Amino acid sequence: MRDHLLSRHSPGVSLLTALLLSLPAGQAFPTAQAPAASGDEQFNGRWDIKTDGEHPRAWWLEIENAGTAEPKGKFISAFGGDLNVIEEISIHDAILRFGWTRQQRSSADAAPTMRKLVYTAKLVNGKLQGTFEVEGSNPPPLEWTGVRAPEIKETDDGSWQEGKSIELFNGKDMSGWRSWDGGEPLGWSVKDGALASTGKGQDLVSEQKFWNFKVHVECRLAEHSNSGVALR
Repeated sequence: MRDHLLSRHSPGVSLLTALLLSLPAGQAFPTAQAPAASGDEQFNGRWDIKTDGEHPRAWWLEIENAGTAEPKGKFISAFGGDLNVIEEISIHDAILRFGWTRQQRSSADAAPTMRKLVYTAKLVNGKLQGTFEVEGSNPPPLEWTGVRAPEIKETDDGSWQEGKSIELFNGKDMSGWRSWDGGEPLGWSVKDGALASTGKGQDLVSEQKFWNFKVHVECRLAEHSNSGVALR
């Protein structure tokens, strides 16, 4: 869609683009839902989220059935950048609360413990003002803000034609790319005509933006890599 994001986080990752790389989180959850208060339906829809603080992130949230006894939703990214159906969700007193219960380790050699990942939000002037915290952890809650994602009302009427291919990566340098937060793309190099991550590469965003498009991507990924292309 409008913003175009390429995400790579593992050693040995390389990428060739022939056409387009787009680079369009102790409270318990109630088990029984009371009838929703008036206005809760305003949580419905898709939300683009950015976090505040030292390490900014981009998240995406979709809420349905708010204003009923059975709200539901989807979220990116509670775990590693993928789409997850929200397991625990409620709306009470105009506060949206959602999250997951998962086993986590405080260190590689520590025994796993069950922890709640808790996201909360309220509506302020049409935006979501929220926090994220791991129940029982010491750091203060991470604050985040959500704005409504743009609606795409277009349909293919048969008149669209494929345009000329655009190469977003020139095979020589990082021209045309930036980190998702607007800074220099750190943790990347160009090797043998491909983008290569050092293993801690930032998410990359193409400087060009596109609306309707086809994407062609060629990747060479290390085994057990955690990589992906996100279209927003």
